Amino acid sequence: MDSPSSGKLAAPPSEPAVDVTAPPSAAGKKRTAGFSSSISGLAVLPEGTEIGSRYRVVKLLGRGGMGAVYLCRDEELSREVALKIIRPEIAADPSVLDRFKREIQLSSRVTHKNVLRVYDLGEADGVRFLTMQFVEGDDLSNLLKKTGPLPVPRLVALFRQVCDGLAAAHDEGVVHRDLKPQNVMVDASDHVWLTDFGLAKNLGGTAMTELGAVMGTPAYMSPEQVRGQAVDKRADIYSLGVILYEMATGQVPFSGGSVYEVMMRRLTTAPKPVTDLNPGIPAYLKKILERCLAVDPAARYQSVPEILADLDATTFRTTVRYELQRRRWMLLAASLLVVVAVAVAGVSWLLKRRPAARPVAGPARSVLIADFENKTGDPVFDGTLEAAFNIALEDAAFITTYNRGTARKVGAQLQPGASGLPEPLARLVAAREGVSVVMGGAVEPSGSGYTVSVRAEDAMTGKPIVSAEEKADGKNAVLGAIAKLASKVRGALGDQTPESVRIAAAETYTAGSFDAAHDYALAQEASFAGKWDEAIRGYEKAIRTDPNMGRAYAGLAAAYQNQGRREEAKKTFEDALSRLDRMSDREKFRTRGLYYV
Repeated sequence: MDSPSSGKLAAPPSEPAVDVTAPPSAAGKKRTAGFSSSISGLAVLPEGTEIGSRYRVVKLLGRGGMGAVYLCRDEELSREVALKIIRPEIAADPSVLDRFKREIQLSSRVTHKNVLRVYDLGEADGVRFLTMQFVEGDDLSNLLKKTGPLPVPRLVALFRQVCDGLAAAHDEGVVHRDLKPQNVMVDASDHVWLTDFGLAKNLGGTAMTELGAVMGTPAYMSPEQVRGQAVDKRADIYSLGVILYEMATGQVPFSGGSVYEVMMRRLTTAPKPVTDLNPGIPAYLKKILERCLAVDPAARYQSVPEILADLDATTFRTTVRYELQRRRWMLLAASLLVVVAVAVAGVSWLLKRRPAARPVAGPARSVLIADFENKTGDPVFDGTLEAAFNIALEDAAFITTYNRGTARKVGAQLQPGASGLPEPLARLVAAREGVSVVMGGAVEPSGSGYTVSVRAEDAMTGKPIVSAEEKADGKNAVLGAIAKLASKVRGALGDQTPESVRIAAAETYTAGSFDAAHDYALAQEASFAGKWDEAIRGYEKAIRTDPNMGRAYAGLAAAYQNQGRREEAKKTFEDALSRLDRMSDREKFRTRGLYYV
């Protein structure tokens, strides 16, 4: 949910922070007669508009994916409130209303100076809205973007208030489950409010989702949330550790090229020591942070008051479990050093025995693939070319493709109402997300066959990198054309692998049926959206068309696993492992990794 402020609005990952722009003022009050139709048209409500004969619009604070937020005057209680109008198509979803009702119920139980109050869920002219306490300030995420790492005195003062608010929630049996800087509001005097208890659960009751569902924001999730296990207040304590790390360093402890990688790293690796990034952090804060970030919940602080006690005493008290885990990490690090030393020695010996190998890759590049223009009129090409290029490009270890599903969400926020990911919008998304290359293309009829074209350009300068086209005799030949074009793009981006090798690697995907490739692409899209039943049907259809498509088995196994169908997942992963010859190296590693996990 967007948290109210006069500067920026805090939002979940699907709703980036929105600059506040006040709407034009309007003379006099506006009647509510046109209120419902204005919302249906998503028009900005002018100043003075009356909502439900009680609230009067002062100005627009901002927009997010859930709806628009206004500063309003509550005429009945003579106070200012933040009023969030929920988009009609979203309000029609009972689960969304359940989330808002739950937040009101939980927020009303937690009465504390560091917890933002949510007042009511109302309705006027058939339009739903939420009213909450208005805060003149900014969220911690935007604050950190402006300031970078915080000075220790300010860091401690803000962190203590976050802890105070969270302790009050825990005292009422409420676990937040989505604690992150975007849900921490800070005013001009550095007063802190915790917001957005929409994912919260009552320790004595049931969560809004079943065990096994992953909820929260990947960068701030606890290991038990990543595993889909039941959580308690110690999950919030882990998130506190991530927030403290970010306040001290300006960055989160775990990052990666994909959401999956970000989530899994906290299970297998320790974060870089905070003092490596900020040597000025006191030793006691470093120890507090490390104990909050313990993978084992039993090794963390068991309650927020324990953290506050160490903060107040500027000391650190350990536990046996924490110390054991710390030693395990040290042992792991020592083991890795031994492995690296042996590997280096082995490489040195090999280098003495053979001539120096030619480098095969350029600098790391990120690529966003825009929607290809389908000029054939055949919907089988929609989404298929993009998926094929994605796999062919990522066979180069130095190339990472930006998730197109995420790009579409960002694009819809940059251009409300936009559909798909055309090249102009892809360029905006790339500039916003720091992607270095934008790639697009087209497929069109050519005699009895097709012509496939591709172009890539530098996302920041717009300078062309490569432009090429290939002919295809028929639909299945289009996949071979993609392999050749992807090889040319890889070469232009700095891949020095011989072209024949690049094409052969791409053809591990393109050697099969085009219809199977299309079904696989649709199944992948459904998987990214969490639509597991739809994904399973798509993978099964691809397998029926091309029984040797190893990556379709891997996708099907992952979908089974996400549905808790472990035995089916295990068997299907084994089917995938027997067909590794039809996968890129990256997919082979991913499939093996998921199987062993």
